[in-house]
Amino acid sequence: MADFPGTLLTVAPGAMDLPMLLRVAVDAEQIGVTRLELPPEIEDPGRVVAALRDQTRLIITAMADSSTARFVDLVGHFGIEDQFGSIPVEYRRPGAIDTCLVELHSGVLTDLPATAGSIALGIGHHRPLPVSLAGNGDGAILASLAALAAGGHVCVGTRTSGGEPRQNLALAAKAGGIARLAGRPALNRAAAIALLGLG
Repeated sequence: MADFPGTLLTVAPGAMDLPMLLRVAVDAEQIGVTRLELPPEIEDPGRVVAALRDQTRLIITAMADSSTARFVDLVGHFGIEDQFGSIPVEYRRPGAIDTCLVELHSGVLTDLPATAGSIALGIGHHRPLPVSLAGNGDGAILASLAALAAGGHVCVGTRTSGGEPRQNLALAAKAGGIARLAGRPALNRAAAIALLGLG
């Protein structure tokens, strides 16, 4: 953690058309997001990823069972349920076996103090790998607070909440602001690539 005091900030939007996805991606990058988790169902994924690469410098990730998996920088695979009852997502380069990012999904957090301790234990359990905590919709900001308090990274968005596309930007901006207040501002692209071993 000492080598990477900042925060890997990720946005994970729900399904939307390509023009809106591009708008969200471009605007998200401008507010400090360095990683975009693609929605699971995308038509013409090669074209979508090419358009994102043309207009942004985001690190693009997707789940292994999605149509976009062969086009992205990192592919997510479900891990084994851990002692905290969480099923982590382990991100690797396509075709690789080494995990370079673990993501824990928080659901909707309603009791931050009670949850922060178990999150800290969960994040600690997966170290020395970078660990991101994902919160969607109403749970995103509480997840951001919990992740930062535990020394983890942050993923927000409307992936499972069904919110409006622009809500992704509002959530990312709030998470980025919280990260700055916590003394761990969003990592730039070079630092994010170094953190994930993609250099």
